[in-house]
Amino acid sequence: MSTNAVGVYLQTLRDQLHLTRAKMAEEIGTTQNSIWRIESGRQEPGAWLLARIVQRVHGSLEDVLRLAVDATATIEDGRRAAEVAARPRFALTERQRTAIAALTSEELDLLVDLAERLQCARGARQ
Repeated sequence: MSTNAVGVYLQTLRDQLHLTRAKMAEEIGTTQNSIWRIESGRQEPGAWLLARIVQRVHGSLEDVLRLAVDATATIEDGRRAAEVAARPRFALTERQRTAIAALTSEELDLLVDLAERLQCARGARQ
């Protein structure tokens, strides 16, 4: 596993959200030190923790797996993948971004679930 590339990917996404390690750790039920060890490539997280982190930073498990299995993946590859993942697929107003940032992780999970259902419903109609 290319833990350094995966760690930088996760840290870059977390930083783009202006989310501290302490706040993220509290929200997902782990320690700040665990987040630091994962982001610095010193620890391979278990599947459950990795999935929670990726979900919280709005990352992609596909990106993480691609980086993890590529023995040649570099820190720069992780950073680049995070920058691509963080690009909005549609434009949000400042007010919308502020409202989303204020959501709890539970509220955010519900919002993501609703958006996925709407996307599926649109696809079924077309």
